[in-house]
Amino acid sequence: MKINKVACIWFSPTHGSERVARAVAEGLARRAACAVETLDATRTALPAHSFGAGVAAVVAVPVYGDAAAPIALERLAALRGEGAPALAVVTYGNRSFGHAAHDLARALAAQGFDVVGAGAFVGEHSYSSPATPIAPGRPDAADLAQARSWGDDVGRSLLEGRAAAVDATRLPHPADAPEALQGFTAFVGDYARRQKEHPVRIAATADADRCTGCGACAEACPVGAIPAGEPASTLAESCIKCAACVKVCPAGARRLDTPFAPVLARFSTGRSPTSCCRPRPGQPVPNLIKNNHPMRNDENLKALGRKTAYRDDYAPDVLETFENKHPENDYWVRFNCPEFTSLCPITGQPDFAEIRISYLPDRRMVESKSLKLYLFSFRNHGDFHEDCVNIIMKDLVRLMNPKYIEVTGLFTPRGGISIHPYANYGRPGTKYEELAAYRLRQHGL
Repeated sequence: MKINKVACIWFSPTHGSERVARAVAEGLARRAACAVETLDATRTALPAHSFGAGVAAVVAVPVYGDAAAPIALERLAALRGEGAPALAVVTYGNRSFGHAAHDLARALAAQGFDVVGAGAFVGEHSYSSPATPIAPGRPDAADLAQARSWGDDVGRSLLEGRAAAVDATRLPHPADAPEALQGFTAFVGDYARRQKEHPVRIAATADADRCTGCGACAEACPVGAIPAGEPASTLAESCIKCAACVKVCPAGARRLDTPFAPVLARFSTGRSPTSCCRPRPGQPVPNLIKNNHPMRNDENLKALGRKTAYRDDYAPDVLETFENKHPENDYWVRFNCPEFTSLCPITGQPDFAEIRISYLPDRRMVESKSLKLYLFSFRNHGDFHEDCVNIIMKDLVRLMNPKYIEVTGLFTPRGGISIHPYANYGRPGTKYEELAAYRLRQHGL
């Protein structure tokens, strides 16, 4: 393949993902002897843009809570690969990148890119501060050198015609020390319980006495959570806790107080490594969406028609999709899953439920065997009934981007009380958002 240009694309409020993306693109472009075009989605969504022959893309986004930052995927949604090769890059704050690389690779594949490389690089955590350092100074010179080397490696494979799509779920994860993993997991469980009892919204704040009114914070905020004329205030409901405002404030007036910071600083003290997937000739392509195959058996589905391997704990990465042949039609798809089980996070006792999922598909539909394996993965997972229903709905929204979806959990009684949580979603700004509001109002009537 001849590469005429490298498109370097990022969403990067504190510039860690941008630095890694630029380094990877530099290595690839140097190998291909071509120019680099940069596209920054940090402040606003990128307009519709098609790539295609002769272009290789490097796309980098941060990890938020083990997932690719949802707002980043939204900002990139108008890009169309048209078969262009892409490298999916995520940056994480030294603890875990979860399923973020898979999220990004899946989204890019759904938009027509051939994902020929996936990588996870460490960047200084948004919550990092002098008092609670979490991967301070990263990506550092060694990280960026590795990023350039990886870009060069993938570029060589592309030029020599050896590149093949990669499976981002196979990226090796950093190994947590048992005590660190146990300590962090215990904290998260305790925090979730406290939030249920006394919800607290975390957002960046400002010391009005120290604020000089320079406006640097408002300019840096990627979501407009700081009014331009009121730099000492924050719209808490809009804040994504990226800490961009904290990093740029010249007066040190801004801060982001979160109970996660000291815990992450305590349990993420080692140097987590970079993790990269390199293309190899003939490598299989499980779990990556291809949007140009007319038949379901050409979709490279990993679960369908193969020996079943059941996962021991919550595993959203097993979910797979296939192409909807009738996206122009509005029609219902319903799943009834009468044998759902999960664990009470307090007692460890099993909970039983029928899960009902109904949705209006758009371009992608969830493959039913992968859904079965996904729901089975809750068997040893501790979460409250309401959490299970909302997690299932959000995972399916992230997976398929449906027009509309609703999930109901009919849990069997415990202590003489049965709980039936209901959650729904309609695509914002469309008639399906109105449908969601109507169905929610009518639910249970």
